[in-house]
Amino acid sequence: MIKANYRDKDLIVNILTKSFATNKSIYYLVKSGKNKATRICYLMNYAFEVCSLSGEIFIANNRQACALILYPDQKMTTPQTVWFDIKLILFCIGLLNIYKTLRREASIKKIQPKETKSYLWFIGVHPEYQHQKTGTTLLQELITYNQQKSRPIYLETATVQNLPWYQKQGFTIYHELDLGYFLYFLKKSCTNFYNTNFRIPETEIRALTFIFKTNQQDYIPIISYYPVSSYLFLNQALY
Repeated sequence: MIKANYRDKDLIVNILTKSFATNKSIYYLVKSGKNKATRICYLMNYAFEVCSLSGEIFIANNRQACALILYPDQKMTTPQTVWFDIKLILFCIGLLNIYKTLRREASIKKIQPKETKSYLWFIGVHPEYQHQKTGTTLLQELITYNQQKSRPIYLETATVQNLPWYQKQGFTIYHELDLGYFLYFLKKSCTNFYNTNFRIPETEIRALTFIFKTNQQDYIPIISYYPVSSYLFLNQALY
């Protein structure tokens, strides 16, 4: 995957607008009526700008898929972000939808864990390149990238058909929210067990040495008495 820059904005907005054209969660936010595609496009413009300031944006190597990651712990309120919000309300959400939108966001924030994380706001594949492993490859690369940063990945989706895809990559559902449609909350732990700061105490290393020297019958009962860190280290060593 490639880290995007501002020159890629039009390409990214186009991919996301097309890939989320019929998404239930997007339809819930966007003002009803004519020009819905234009409003979805404006939402993706907004997301690009926000992630440019407080996150990272990536493009697949074939430039037919993209992902917007937001780092909530780095998000700040500035005159620029307030202006972005005002324009989003005027040109995308609509004044009549403000209360509904704010209520939705408040419900989501109550559910999301308060921890340092990578929030996968959008991941989309151009419709002509869907079901060709483009999105899968990008998601796997995002997981690897976040493992290096030791940041868990969180996301929400209203697309039930995508749940098995996320689960195949190790995501688990930790909550569901009924908004007239079901919104599914998923997470993926991305702990880096190869982090150079990871150390096992000498006593645990001796215990592991003892385990390797015992016969197979002793293996299971002995390993169960040692700390989780020992088991994880052993598991990595074996595979």
